[in-house]
Amino acid sequence: MHDVAAYADELRFRGFSENTIKTYTDLLKKLDFELPGTTRDAKSWLAKRRQTVCAASLCVDVRAMKSYSSWWAEEWGKDDPLAELRHPKQPTPAPGRIADDDDLRRVLGALKYFHRHPNNTRDYALVMLFMYTGMRRGEAARLRVEDIDFDNRRITIVPGKNGEARVIPLHPTLAMAISGYLRRVRDTHRHNDLPELWLGRDVALRPNGIDSVFHRVSNTAGLTIALTTHQLRRRLAKTWIQEGGADDALMFIAGWRSATMPARYRAEAKAQLAVEQYERIFASPTSTARAKPGRRPS
Repeated sequence: MHDVAAYADELRFRGFSENTIKTYTDLLKKLDFELPGTTRDAKSWLAKRRQTVCAASLCVDVRAMKSYSSWWAEEWGKDDPLAELRHPKQPTPAPGRIADDDDLRRVLGALKYFHRHPNNTRDYALVMLFMYTGMRRGEAARLRVEDIDFDNRRITIVPGKNGEARVIPLHPTLAMAISGYLRRVRDTHRHNDLPELWLGRDVALRPNGIDSVFHRVSNTAGLTIALTTHQLRRRLAKTWIQEGGADDALMFIAGWRSATMPARYRAEAKAQLAVEQYERIFASPTSTARAKPGRRPS
């Protein structure tokens, strides 16, 4: 597996996250054929694998195999043996849940006295961050104090999932929340010498720590379904689409490379809007959307 270790180093050099590297290398170690194999080897293994995992997982497996095969071909100056391997067809996923206004009102209401406790000050700023930027958990965890430019109202998001940095706007409300967190909490934190923006009790917050924050806040707010960072990411995309924002600009803000991502979120937003419109039309007892008198329903 010496080649797999060298391949992992190449991914690190390219800026891939450690989670992605682990996912890819763990998969490569499970294969029952000699790497990189052939298209027939890969299809045979995937056919057996399909009996136990979903199509989405198979697509990750294919990405891992094709990524390694491409690297191997370049490394050894050979043709890519898996160049013709195709991804399995995936069913269109059901629309994901989008954080609604009521969820946010209840969460922010639970944090309305955020100035009274350090954790609440930080948690309020974190909710504001995802609400106004829609960034990924990993991106939020990697933010450094120096990445927040209050003077020019900009946030620099360091390279992560797609290996590219980007600079996005810093909303005034978010700027106030982060400024309050820095002033009331972080500047006096015992680990304020760390470069990371978001600090826990003993270390900088990691993605799973951010999840814990959202679960705790959701419980405090009495939500049946916990608010998540990805719900807020979907909410930002929905709001963007409702207000007529362009897909290419949304791609930049969200950090997507593929145009299929805003298209997917546009479809999700349309589905959500359809449900909301249906409820407005048919929920009222005085709705005129009824069968006409004298007609039997078909």
